[in-house]
Amino acid sequence: MKRTPETLSGSKIDYRVFLKLKPVTTTDQARVVVIIFTLCGLFMSTGMGMTLPIFAHLFKESSSGLRNLSFMTMVPHIALLLLGPFVGELEDRYGKRAFLLLGFAGLVVADIGFICVHSVSAYIGIRLFQAIVSVGIMPAMMGIFADVVPGQQRTHRISLMMAGNAGGLTLGPIVGGFLLTHWGPIAPFSISALLNLIVLCLVCIMIPGPSPTGPISRKPLSIRLCHGRYQNTSCYHSWYRSHSSLVSS
Repeated sequence: MKRTPETLSGSKIDYRVFLKLKPVTTTDQARVVVIIFTLCGLFMSTGMGMTLPIFAHLFKESSSGLRNLSFMTMVPHIALLLLGPFVGELEDRYGKRAFLLLGFAGLVVADIGFICVHSVSAYIGIRLFQAIVSVGIMPAMMGIFADVVPGQQRTHRISLMMAGNAGGLTLGPIVGGFLLTHWGPIAPFSISALLNLIVLCLVCIMIPGPSPTGPISRKPLSIRLCHGRYQNTSCYHSWYRSHSSLVSS
């Protein structure tokens, strides 16, 4: 008897239901992503931590210096609070890597901008730009982690990236204060721009973009039947079109 989507496994199934087939990700690929993102977190956080003593030094002679410093510290978190969910939705729709590159490129541009300006309002404006363009960095990194790292190792690998962030925020103010004392405010901004540029190059070279169709696993597919529908995860494909060999047997 010829088996059709409606009679397969003895249950009525709508062959128009789309499956999400998990892309092939090797252990080496997952390890590369973990290493790159740990370095990204370390360098990015170091660069951002280096700028904190500089703003305190630049604003100390201003009558509203404490208020301006408080505002510049709050801006990245306000941007993430307001724009994070919207940017996350865009990343799911258009791809995480593009927003990751945009964020790191924005950090480089912002650091160069800090070198070129000298007024409080310009610093605040550049900080606002930096906060907006970098909103998508952490959601994109977490999303790529979830895509490539196996579930049983995911928490451990994410903790490595978070440790890199913590290390950068710990070393950044120390390095920034040292550079500020010996070479002035230009040196910390320059080093921060260089670190973010290195991160941008690492992501651009080592983190591949999605292919037009997405890599599809050729391993036997484990399909679970639940309430008359087949269920699985990642890259969208029609069950009936992708597995026509099953229904023709």
